[in-house]
Amino acid sequence: MKMLGGLEMGTGSFGGAGSGALGRSGSGAGTRSIVDRIKAAFGGGAAEFFSWRSSGVGPDAAKADQLVRDTLKGRNVGGFLLKVLTSATVNGCFDDLFKLSAMLRDGQWEPIAAEFGIGNGPGCFADLASRMLERNQGGGETAREVANSTILDVLIAVCGSDDLFLDGTADQILASVHVEVLDSLSGHFLGALLWRDLQRELPPLQAAEIPVVKDAAQRLADHLIERFDRRFHADGVSHRDLLRTVTDNQQWTLDKLREKAA
Repeated sequence: MKMLGGLEMGTGSFGGAGSGALGRSGSGAGTRSIVDRIKAAFGGGAAEFFSWRSSGVGPDAAKADQLVRDTLKGRNVGGFLLKVLTSATVNGCFDDLFKLSAMLRDGQWEPIAAEFGIGNGPGCFADLASRMLERNQGGGETAREVANSTILDVLIAVCGSDDLFLDGTADQILASVHVEVLDSLSGHFLGALLWRDLQRELPPLQAAEIPVVKDAAQRLADHLIERFDRRFHADGVSHRDLLRTVTDNQQWTLDKLREKAA
């Protein structure tokens, strides 16, 4: 099985995924500890999301939206995210994904192999992800980790499965491309990046919470893209210019990341 090296998931303000009170289900001291710590760090709105663990009713989507917003407001997390978004590594990988998107639409593997220096045998898509990261340096280890995991998420969405990503041949990849992902590449990229950054900041999430928080991250990404279109489309700015525009309009971006999605 192929893996991309150097990626440690789930680290951050509250530590990585693991055991202990932050990682277990149930009520009592463990749940209370999470709520108290989240409230102290991010405020009562974010803490409410985890209160379901004692009630057992299931995680709430609206509270997940609030959790994401409050997390980005807390302790300059949003400012840190901007540093990641504007890093050379993340910007370079974003540009490479747009290059790849155009080549995949053409349905020919040879230009992809030539551009990224990869073959066409089993695992070529995983090799491509590694090459993207190798050729886009700069921005520090954290930016590389976030870029790494974001590339994984986007390319797995493009081909449709972990197995194809890890072991598929070029012909299998080309036959399995999800065009709808290519059509909304900037939204998928930003949603994946927000999700991976949130994983660094939040306590370990339970299985039932992961898709709810991940969907909330994607809703926020879609909201930012919609605001981006409304603000910059008339100036002739395309989605491929998203991260360059973020770099030039950092306070605007931070404000939109922290506002309630429509």
